[in-house]
Amino acid sequence: MTMDLLPTFLAMAGGEPGPKQSFDGLDILPLLKGGVQKREPVYWGIKNEVAVREGSWKLIMGPKNTVQLFNLEEDLAEKKEVSALHPEVTQRLQKLAEKWRAEMAKIPKKS
Repeated sequence: MTMDLLPTFLAMAGGEPGPKQSFDGLDILPLLKGGVQKREPVYWGIKNEVAVREGSWKLIMGPKNTVQLFNLEEDLAEKKEVSALHPEVTQRLQKLAEKWRAEMAKIPKKS
């Protein structure tokens, strides 16, 4: 992901984030050197929607916290919404999405 470029380049240059810096991305230098790196869950958002992906599960949380859950291993096209069939997964991922949304709300917006 492009958000991984800055932390990776910083690590390649031998630098470290400053005490007030944080990055959405990860330093993927170990992966580039042939190692293994786990990246889960993955979050993204646009306007009033937030999505979280963990394993084969993808949860989309829309305005007023409406949720849709998909099992991408079985339904890559996201045609079958399964939140009612998997309430424990839905609740867990919704909590992660809400936490991420709250963290993103704290980031100052550039004008």
